[in-house]
Amino acid sequence: MKKIDITYLKKNFDLKKFLKLIGKPSGIEENFEIYHDFINSCETKEIRSHQLWDILDNQEKSIMWSLANKFTDGKFFPFISKNFKILDVTYISDVDELDPSLREYYSVQLISSKINEKYYIASYHGMHSTINDSYNIIKSFKNKQKAYDFMDVYILRKEDKFEKRAKELGK
Repeated sequence: MKKIDITYLKKNFDLKKFLKLIGKPSGIEENFEIYHDFINSCETKEIRSHQLWDILDNQEKSIMWSLANKFTDGKFFPFISKNFKILDVTYISDVDELDPSLREYYSVQLISSKINEKYYIASYHGMHSTINDSYNIIKSFKNKQKAYDFMDVYILRKEDKFEKRAKELGK
């Protein structure tokens, strides 16, 4: 069975296909949609996406977890293509100081794309343990200011959620 590494994936990465896939966010903040779209954009005539997934799932070293830091700091996008630029990254965390393993956090990222001149709001959601983490496109915009405005509202909603939970827990 062929071994797949990040060099292979980047070499076979189809940016136009990736932009098409991330351009249709599901609206569900679960799973690693961005990573799945990336892998599906790396298929070739020889290795279709389902075969690529089979190979990746059976490899000893997880490519996904080797990229984990790039998901949380927004650097995944410019890492896979020079088309992308990080414009802003905001971190939000709840305040569960008693048990850090229960801490929940978000890394909300504003990413620009040169080719299609769009702005993407990406969100990495870390929850309790890496098993429940997710990384998704929340929304895309043609207008930079609208993207910033949406990002501000999204962050405020998440902060409000954390405050409400802290009050419920009596903190």
